Amino acid sequence: MYLKKVEALGFKSFANKVSIDFTPQINGIVGPNGCGKSNVVDAIKWVLGEQSTKNLRAQGMVDVIFSGSQDYKKQNMAEVTLTFDNSDQALNIAYEEVAITRRLYRSGDSEYYINKSKVRLKDIVDLIMDTSLGKDSLAMISQGGISNFANAKPIERRHIFEEAAGVSKYKKRKIESLRKLERVNENLLRINDIVFEISTQLQPLKNQADKTKIYLERKEKLEKIEASVIVFEVNGFEEELKKINTSLLTLESELVLNENSLLNEENKLVTFKKQLASYDENIASLQDCLLKKVEEISTLEKQKNQQDQNKNELIINDIDKIKSNLDLLDNEINTININIKSLNEDLVLIQQDYTMQKEQYHNKQQVIINNQQRLHAYQSKKDVLENIMNNQSNLFEGVKAVLDARNSLTGVIGIVNDLFNVEELYQNAISISLGPSLQNIVMNDNDDIKRAITYLKNNQAGRATFIPLDSIKPKNIKDEDLFVAQNIKGFIDIGTNLISFNEEYQPVFAYLLNNTLITEDFDSALQVSKALNRKYKIVSIDGEVINPGGIVTGGKRRKEKGNILTIKKDVLKLEEEITKLNNNIASEQNELLSIDLRVNELRNKVNQQNVSIVKLEQDLSHKRTAFENNKNDYFKLTNTDYNNENTLLNDIDYLLQASLLEKENILASLKSFRESYLEINKEINRVDKDNKSMQLDINEIKQELNNLKITKNTLEMKIANNLERLAQEYQLTIDNAREKMIIELDCVLAKKEVDQLKREIAKLGPINLLAVEEFDKLNERYEFLLTQQTDLTNAKDELLATINETDKIMVHKFKKTIEDINQELPITFKKLFGGGSATLEYTDPSNILETGIEIIATPPGKSIQNLSLFSGGEKALIALSVLFAILKARPIPLSILDEVEAALDQANVQRFAKFLKEFNASTQFIVITHRPGTMEECDVLYGITMQEKGVSKMISVKLEEAKDLIA
Repeated sequence: MYLKKVEALGFKSFANKVSIDFTPQINGIVGPNGCGKSNVVDAIKWVLGEQSTKNLRAQGMVDVIFSGSQDYKKQNMAEVTLTFDNSDQALNIAYEEVAITRRLYRSGDSEYYINKSKVRLKDIVDLIMDTSLGKDSLAMISQGGISNFANAKPIERRHIFEEAAGVSKYKKRKIESLRKLERVNENLLRINDIVFEISTQLQPLKNQADKTKIYLERKEKLEKIEASVIVFEVNGFEEELKKINTSLLTLESELVLNENSLLNEENKLVTFKKQLASYDENIASLQDCLLKKVEEISTLEKQKNQQDQNKNELIINDIDKIKSNLDLLDNEINTININIKSLNEDLVLIQQDYTMQKEQYHNKQQVIINNQQRLHAYQSKKDVLENIMNNQSNLFEGVKAVLDARNSLTGVIGIVNDLFNVEELYQNAISISLGPSLQNIVMNDNDDIKRAITYLKNNQAGRATFIPLDSIKPKNIKDEDLFVAQNIKGFIDIGTNLISFNEEYQPVFAYLLNNTLITEDFDSALQVSKALNRKYKIVSIDGEVINPGGIVTGGKRRKEKGNILTIKKDVLKLEEEITKLNNNIASEQNELLSIDLRVNELRNKVNQQNVSIVKLEQDLSHKRTAFENNKNDYFKLTNTDYNNENTLLNDIDYLLQASLLEKENILASLKSFRESYLEINKEINRVDKDNKSMQLDINEIKQELNNLKITKNTLEMKIANNLERLAQEYQLTIDNAREKMIIELDCVLAKKEVDQLKREIAKLGPINLLAVEEFDKLNERYEFLLTQQTDLTNAKDELLATINETDKIMVHKFKKTIEDINQELPITFKKLFGGGSATLEYTDPSNILETGIEIIATPPGKSIQNLSLFSGGEKALIALSVLFAILKARPIPLSILDEVEAALDQANVQRFAKFLKEFNASTQFIVITHRPGTMEECDVLYGITMQEKGVSKMISVKLEEAKDLIA
């Protein structure tokens, strides 16, 4: 690793940008006093995290910003960038070249960057840790630093040796562990106090809880026993009630039977009485019949005399009647034939209509199937687009990550696309106008944005563009320019006026669209752009864009699957199509239903016509049969033998004899009815007597029923009282009580136990029913705190173990480094002094972690032990001896020496400069010097001069010109 480049702008005397490219060998920076050479060292220190203004030779941090000169204005910012070659991965970062930047504003705000990515100062300190580039290391030594090192107290020198030993990170870990230990001790102390406080509350609450448990046990036992007693009583009452109900049912049945029997007997009595009346009527009727029979016999005798003269008239009447029937049947047969023909004709028409309707039915079915297939396709496409919208798969990676984490991040309002609506006519123009800004995330303020960016960085979740709602400034078109545009044909409006949104988002859309003009077509866009001197973005409805300056974008775009505004538009269109198809399908299904009803109606008509035809054909068949029969009768009558004149006479004789026989039967029936009348009268007297006896039995049953109902009401009241007691005192239903009841229970003993339990409960006094729950909660917290106490104790032990282990590592590394330096120090000391000896010693060997480091040096011919007695040059050589010994024992990649050889004479300067060459392979040197001996050994020289007062500049310098520059 080596420092490739230093770039500075606005830092101290570097008013203009300065860039210094270094080689991996010895780089010399030369120039006269006061020209700003040491500002290069200050710039490197500043970037690497130096916060002490004293070490930066400034009164305040803002003083490092160029303050102006006679010809230059003061700068508002200082910026320095160090570029390191990291091909050997000495810096723990996955880049072969690392650029570290620090920027300071006059407001006092600082920014740090690594490879242009914003970081914290801590990140930079961690990056350079154990690279020997720290502020206490030998990487940067000034003339004052050499003097301070030589004159420092032993304990003050320790930091340089710690840096060389590489124990800084362990020391940092130890400090962090000690801080954690301090926090653990504080937490442990706090938890100990809480545990003690809770333990004092726990016992009284436990006593209350125990008392409550006893109360609940007694209460539960009382409830169980008393409830069992109540259940036993209720069960007894219910058993009695069952018996009573059974008796009631028996008596009611008996009552019903008796009443029915009485009713039956009374009905019998009524029946008998009706029979008597009937017999009276029958006897009277038979007597009337007898008189009629006598008259009938007389009539028959007269009819016999009239037989001859009536015989011929009857035959003639029958012939006329049959002839009339034949004519009527013939007419009916003709009518039926006509009706059958008409029905057959109607049947043909109905069948044709039926066939046509069936064909329409099948056609309509196919239309519905086709529409349903289209509906399914539209729905599938809509589901895909909605899935894209819901899963946000069309969003940039970083945008999606922030939206997914909006519950954990604060201030996330949403993406621009979701905050406005636009008519379809302007959708294309607005979409193109906003472009990627559709996915910009609107946030409440910059603090929220900062947290969101940190989230994206920490999770490597991509990038996103954020709009702070509280500080975004609108980009407005000038009123005069808008007036000019409004008077050009084809101009529509500015973009903001073509969309709708909540008023709170006005700043966002004012920023995005207030200076975007929308036109009807490309020609009008060209006119507006030209009239406004190409200052604004112009977008046509068709999508052509004229950017500020005149750059034009146009053409036919392919359908953009990722355009979230287009997706929303497509979803709305698909929803319209789906609604239309659903309506069409519903309408067609209604039509199909109507057709189906018509088909069924026609099918029924066909069936009815067929039935009607069958009926008419059957009727026709019957009429024809009747016609033939009448024809036969007519034929018989017209050809009848009229010589048989005695047939009717014989019939009258037969009737006369029959009437005489019936007369005898009537006389016999009269005799029988009179005898039955007497028997029924006797039965009526018997039934009447039985009914009076049955009525007495019914009255007795009713009285017994009334007594049982009174007993039933009493039992039901007792059961109700017990159930109410269960509900009020124990909040139990009878079923729940039966589940809990004691099976084998002596009610007398149980009642005594109930009284005893009530007395015991009364002795307990006031009860806190919440005590058990409160105790359990407090005890649970107590147990939790005990666990926390144990965890903290374990954590304390672990931290102490970590600190001890860290101390062991630090002791080992520090001792090893001092031993290695002591091996090299005598050699470097002899080379620089030309003899003598030097060594490092602990001021407190028993405490390696805190011991100071004493330098014991003996130059040739001297026996001085105290460094303060040496001359300035000797102190410098001793310090350099230690420096070179450290470099030998623990090589570092970079060392910046700021006029460290100033106190040396010429001979020692040359010795010092040649010594630097020995480290070319392992260490890059940047030497600030004005000594010729040092400059001669440098591989590259950079000159800094101050041609204008207060402003440093870099110039090319040749080695032979260096002396002239410092003269």
